[in-house]
Amino acid sequence: MLLFAGCLTAPVDGPADPPHDRTASYTVSNADDESYVVTVSFAPTVEGFEVTFANESTTRYPGASSLDEIPRSRVSRAVRVVPLGDDVRTFSHRLRPGDGVGNTVSSLRRDAVLVYTIATPGQTEPMRSVGVDSCGTGTTESTHDIRIDSTQSVDVGTTCRG
Repeated sequence: MLLFAGCLTAPVDGPADPPHDRTASYTVSNADDESYVVTVSFAPTVEGFEVTFANESTTRYPGASSLDEIPRSRVSRAVRVVPLGDDVRTFSHRLRPGDGVGNTVSSLRRDAVLVYTIATPGQTEPMRSVGVDSCGTGTTESTHDIRIDSTQSVDVGTTCRG
């Protein structure tokens, strides 16, 4: 089952870029009996995507402004999808059953979007979920909670503060 969440359109820079004073915290928890690789990226601009497969080969889709512009058959066989662009920050975590992890990222642009993927390497179609979340240009603090439950369902909660 491959879940796509959110829409992504590359932010358009106005006369001045938003300040780099946003702090984003995220947590990821795995209540399933399967191990997962979770990748979290924060990107102020998206200039395309890089798709990585289990054998570490990659395919780039420069100019893709949306996950919908990448063939679903490619995404379903991927272990991660990360945005291309300047100042993209990416973090990957391998979570065994019952594991959880958290991280705080500072000095992000206020309009940075979150792109996440959840995959089970070793499967023919490892991608379980891929999504995008955004808070907008006035956000100075955000919290993202990504939960994998015991039925392999993914729930993402986001809180944005200005």
